Amino acid sequence: MTADLSSTAAAHTGKYGFEITVTELFQNNWHALLSLPAFLVTDHERMYTLTFWAKGNGNPHPRPQVTFQDEDAQYAYIDSAYVQLTSFWHQYSVALAIPYRLRGHNVIANVMVGAYLGSYYFDDFQAWPEGEMHVTLQSTQAAHSGRYGVLINVAKRFEQDWHAQVSLKGFTPPDTDHGYIFSFWGRAAADVPGGRAMPKVVFQDADDSYTPLKQVSVPLTSSWQMYEVDISVPKYREGHTIIISFWVGEFAGTYALDDFQRAANNGSWVVSVPDARAAHSGGAGLYVEVSKAWKVASLARLLLPRYVPRAGQEMLLHLAFWARAEKMKSTDPTPSVTVAFLDLHKNYEEIGAEMITIPHTDWQMHYVVIDLKAEHVGHSIRPYLYIGKDAGIYYFDEFEYKEIEIEDGMAWLQRAPERIRRRRMGKFQLSFHDNDDWPIDYGVADVALQRHHFELGVDVMTRPMSAMAAADYLWYLRTAARHFWAGAIEQGLLWADYEPTPGDISSSQKAIDDVITWSGSQSWSAISATLLDGGHEKKEHWSNKLACQDLKARLHERLARDLAHFRGKIRLYEVWKGSLHSRDWIDRCGESLYFDAYRWAQQADPAALLCSSEAAVLTTLTLTNAEAYHNLVYRLVDQGVPIKAVCVQAIFEGEVDASTVKHRLDVLHELRLPVYITEFTISGLDPAKHSYELEKFLRIAFSHESVAGILLGDLWDRPASATGKAITSGLYAANKEAKPAAARLDHLWKSEWTSRVQKGLSSEGSLDFDGYYGKYEYHLKSDDGKTSVKGAWKEDANDEPSQCG
Repeated sequence: MTADLSSTAAAHTGKYGFEITVTELFQNNWHALLSLPAFLVTDHERMYTLTFWAKGNGNPHPRPQVTFQDEDAQYAYIDSAYVQLTSFWHQYSVALAIPYRLRGHNVIANVMVGAYLGSYYFDDFQAWPEGEMHVTLQSTQAAHSGRYGVLINVAKRFEQDWHAQVSLKGFTPPDTDHGYIFSFWGRAAADVPGGRAMPKVVFQDADDSYTPLKQVSVPLTSSWQMYEVDISVPKYREGHTIIISFWVGEFAGTYALDDFQRAANNGSWVVSVPDARAAHSGGAGLYVEVSKAWKVASLARLLLPRYVPRAGQEMLLHLAFWARAEKMKSTDPTPSVTVAFLDLHKNYEEIGAEMITIPHTDWQMHYVVIDLKAEHVGHSIRPYLYIGKDAGIYYFDEFEYKEIEIEDGMAWLQRAPERIRRRRMGKFQLSFHDNDDWPIDYGVADVALQRHHFELGVDVMTRPMSAMAAADYLWYLRTAARHFWAGAIEQGLLWADYEPTPGDISSSQKAIDDVITWSGSQSWSAISATLLDGGHEKKEHWSNKLACQDLKARLHERLARDLAHFRGKIRLYEVWKGSLHSRDWIDRCGESLYFDAYRWAQQADPAALLCSSEAAVLTTLTLTNAEAYHNLVYRLVDQGVPIKAVCVQAIFEGEVDASTVKHRLDVLHELRLPVYITEFTISGLDPAKHSYELEKFLRIAFSHESVAGILLGDLWDRPASATGKAITSGLYAANKEAKPAAARLDHLWKSEWTSRVQKGLSSEGSLDFDGYYGKYEYHLKSDDGKTSVKGAWKEDANDEPSQCG
């Protein structure tokens, strides 16, 4: 089949029509079809009629089938009819009775042509034969400001006003605490002198069969005027998508509409640009005064100049600007702005957003980096400043856009062996001396790496938290010990789990002590744990009901008590998990609580390594959360917070993007702190693909100089339960059978990334070799095999050559 959707030969009226030629029959009629745009069913139990002009050439004459299908029910069949074409133009009509169940659904009409050879010509499709409407979405004639507006011409009125609609993109109100005002500029001309042109502005609930919530008739005139319509969304419709439509079927005429705006009506602000008060350098900048906040950032928006990427490949867009802010009142929260990027070519789709706090009254530079994929090349990317969350006086100046190329991640990955040798290996000399300190220059030494200095671990559940039978839990621990030499207490020390009611810690403490004792019996090199999540995970926990002063006292008490108990047993603490996005306590009680948590933890265990922890940093989300995380950690260090490492939750749904992960790790490397990968999981893939992606990530992380350790999140798959969703990212299936990923993990660490040498000693009694940093065991045998010596030692990057006696 060939198709020309702009064929002059298929034009019945106008310049173009649809021409389809079937040169070979298809197995089924529906294997070749012309699909028409879907139409929304806003009424039911009435007759809809599709009309069109058509003709066809063939022997026999083609007989296409017009089929109606429900787009919202996986294209379920509704009804159909055959039409017999001739060599001459004829108008055809196909009727469809709409049942009640289809109200609010999108119905698509398909013309199926796979059963007849020949040429088909179609033109002048009309879904509403009782009226006629033409819409131009980018019309210079309808422009009130800028270049274009929306021009609607109703050449023939319809039976009902709603039979001719023009709808705007839906929006989902962030809450039901606000009323909303929809404003636009419009004018109209009736087709007859003295006639009326009065469209309706209608708000409909897209999640409730497009039920109209409010209808307002707007008396347009021949002169441009601004109109406003307000609506309140009831509580029971919270989270629903609202569609704003213009119903124009009642009156014949021409309508020009432009400058659509939607805003909440319970905040107030003043914007001044250019304004000398906001000048950082030069004469003027952008001044914004939010006297009453909307509490939702996106309800007050500032447009920045659009940007069109032209690099022809994936690249980073670096948006930098200078800013400062002042509180309206001392008790107000810290002013913040959200930088969002919208793709105008995809109907204003938001491709990323990042919130930036502005706690300073002096000028400072801020920047946001967005990862633009190849699919965005040539698109208009519009940055916005969302500024409705916090009251304050904001000053902005010197916005700058800059493109930064991204290195191809797979090419970089191919060079991983070279980086691993340079970063993870060293030149070692092992010397053997007798009791009189004379070199032993005879015999053969067998030296083998037993455990890497690089930490490879897994999350380990306590017995109560696992809810496993004794035999299963024993298998679980033995399996973990077979693959790993480090671990993390999975959720056990999170405040909500550790202390479910005030003072109730004995059972949790014992369960964690048991895991630590077990890990010591396996000679694991390190144990880590997470302490806080800012009250985000379990809202009902008693700590979330405390006043700020009480919360501060209880938090201090909790950290001092628990870290003192585990002092020397737990090496690494994720003190506060997810502070970039889970800010319940921070927003309520201030950042001092956040900073103090680290200081109290250090006071309780000065030797422990403290880190912050964030998710969605290494994933392929368009916006680089790594930049925001980098800025957060930099500010923590600048404030004197005792943070000594950076922890990153590596949670992937699907494939691992090598370019993205490499870039994010590069950004974090600028902090000059060790990076620990935590909760590393890959889900949503079949076992073979899961194994491939796991190996890819391990090669990326092990070869990157910033990474000091990796902790896997799941060892064992588990089916969905009443308390949680299914786990599919483990090394072992739910039936305890090893998945391909387990073998790949062992191959990397026990075969490819290992060191073993069997070699005779030199005349100085030494053995030189290249090996991985870590713990080694040696076995020295005399030439006759009668005498042997065994021992062990560790090699780190800064160690001196080892001497054994």
